[in-house]
Amino acid sequence: MLCIGLGLGNGLVLHETPDTEVEMPLISNDDVPLVAKLDTKNLNKAIKTYINKTMERVVIEKFSILKSDLTSKIMTDKYPRDCEDVTGSKSGIYRIYPSDIRGFETYCDMNIEEGGWLVFQRRQDGSVDFYRNWTDYKNGFGDLTGEFWLGNSRIHEITTKDEYELYILMEDLEGEQRYARHIRMRVQLFSSLMIFQDLHSSGVGEIVSRHMRNSLDTTTHNGQPFSTLDRDSSSNCPNRFKGAWWYKNCHHSNLNGLYLNGSHKSAADGIEWYHWKGYKYSLKKTQMMMRRRH
Repeated sequence: MLCIGLGLGNGLVLHETPDTEVEMPLISNDDVPLVAKLDTKNLNKAIKTYINKTMERVVIEKFSILKSDLTSKIMTDKYPRDCEDVTGSKSGIYRIYPSDIRGFETYCDMNIEEGGWLVFQRRQDGSVDFYRNWTDYKNGFGDLTGEFWLGNSRIHEITTKDEYELYILMEDLEGEQRYARHIRMRVQLFSSLMIFQDLHSSGVGEIVSRHMRNSLDTTTHNGQPFSTLDRDSSSNCPNRFKGAWWYKNCHHSNLNGLYLNGSHKSAADGIEWYHWKGYKYSLKKTQMMMRRRH
């Protein structure tokens, strides 16, 4: 019987019988043809070069991503583009930088719906006159700690780079609240055209439960140009209802109307939300806010 086993030397040992051994030397490097040696050497060199370049590229890519992330984080912390980027956890006035390092101050609400809401309109006590011209509404007016309109140019600057959702919080004289929430909003610059899309739920609802019809996401307002007393794209609505809004023929909501503080005899010229209080009840408080969508 012929058996093959491993020897202890530099070769294989064949066992013909237990008493007879025939040694067969292994092939050494000296026996490899020169061309094979060159190919092996080139192959090894090519492999090492490939590995080095690949590792270098991976390291550079990883470093570039890390650098970009760190730079973005630093820039976001130093120059927040909206209220979602600000580092503060309390509602208040913050400086944001939607498009460049000049920036401007705005009020951020950090309490409602997990916070990060940028407030662009607030009515609460009638201390500020909202029956104003186009330039005032373009540039903004009022006091960020009280009643104010942030400005159509700034609203456009914020909404032009990302998608934003709209949240409107309303309150009557008895302290009862309603809200309206829209999944998407944007404002065009020159016409201040407001466009809403994908109304959240069925429109307006109590903070805790029941929903009602919406008075903003209708053909009366959605997709309409902004109108003021001196620049009117509607059917004389600013003059008739003493406000500035996205009117058509004319309104189901008039949140920039006169501050009439509850029930009034005049028709539809107060801070109205028709599908909640009708046309002869002026709301006590309103707050219009937006937040970047994810």
